[in-house]
Amino acid sequence: MAYIPTQWQDGDLITADRLNKMEQGVANEQIGPPGADGKDGQDGAPGKDGVSPTVAVTDIPSGHRVTITDADGSKSFDVLDGTDGTGGETTAGVTSFNGRDGDVTPQEGDYTAAMVGALPAGTSIPSKTSDLENDSGFATTEEVTAAIQAAVLDSWEGSY
Repeated sequence: MAYIPTQWQDGDLITADRLNKMEQGVANEQIGPPGADGKDGQDGAPGKDGVSPTVAVTDIPSGHRVTITDADGSKSFDVLDGTDGTGGETTAGVTSFNGRDGDVTPQEGDYTAAMVGALPAGTSIPSKTSDLENDSGFATTEEVTAAIQAAVLDSWEGSY
């Protein structure tokens, strides 16, 4: 709240309330209006130089070398030329399989479901657990119940 000065007149009575009002007004104005901004401080120490990755492609016999350089150093790989998927470097492939020679490609019957991690033909996946057959070799609920009865309950006298 802004200070409103008292308009004193000759003969006015000076009271504690009027003196306290004056003291409070002085205290409020000790802060004063905001001053101008100060000067900027000194610059800090320079930071570590950054490295932006770069990519360079150079010609090599039969292709191109791609080199990527970043903060960890340079890494390169080669891309070899070819013509319509042929003509580049190749490794020796399969030359015969199941009595077939030359350009051998897989045919029906070459692999079993077990060899490639698939379910055998005609296998259906049940939609609910009650349709499952116990082919795991683990005991069924009925077998466990029968074993408990034989081992414990049948030895009791009386009924259960």
